Amino acid sequence: MANTRKIAVIGECMIELRPNITDAGYSTSTIDAQIGYGGDTLNVATYLARQGIAVDYVTMLGDDPLSDWMVEQWRGNGVSCDLVRREERGLPGMYRITDIALPSADDDRQLFNDDSNDAVIERLRSWGIREIVLKRGSEGSLVADDASVVHVPPVLVEDVVDTTAAGDSFNAGYLAARIRGASPEDAAKNGSKLAALVVQHRGAIIPRDAMPASS
Repeated sequence: MANTRKIAVIGECMIELRPNITDAGYSTSTIDAQIGYGGDTLNVATYLARQGIAVDYVTMLGDDPLSDWMVEQWRGNGVSCDLVRREERGLPGMYRITDIALPSADDDRQLFNDDSNDAVIERLRSWGIREIVLKRGSEGSLVADDASVVHVPPVLVEDVVDTTAAGDSFNAGYLAARIRGASPEDAAKNGSKLAALVVQHRGAIIPRDAMPASS
């Protein structure tokens, strides 16, 4: 049976400016730069769409040319922008609601003063979250439910170019696999596979033709 479920990702996106710096450097008044975009929630939405998952991006943009360009790029990646609000001189807004937690161990421990990975998991369980994936970078992830914690090793990469969006692409790989019926453990493996590919490219959003054939 075809999957008819759809995800709405709520958040904000930022413009990336990547200066083209030569041996001569660059002037402080004019900078030759490439324009890109990225942001944790938009990165997740993009990689979900590239894996064939129906996804809406919910955010607010202005009526300026850069906002027009971003919407065009998102739609080109298969992300629905029907829920993108456009306002004159509007500012981005971000609201987060979740029942699956995919935190980074370092960030969460610093933010909440947890003294261990176990403490992070127990805190999230106490909040009523029943599916937790604690990302630990090169140490892999911990997949937890109500009663157990399973370690999923990372996909090792020799040539790491840029870790931007590594965690976001992991999230998208995980969610796409779960929507397709994979177990949390197998979904974490899929997330690791996608993240390992993304870190071998520069920038948050890798070229479409660099995506895995199975995605």
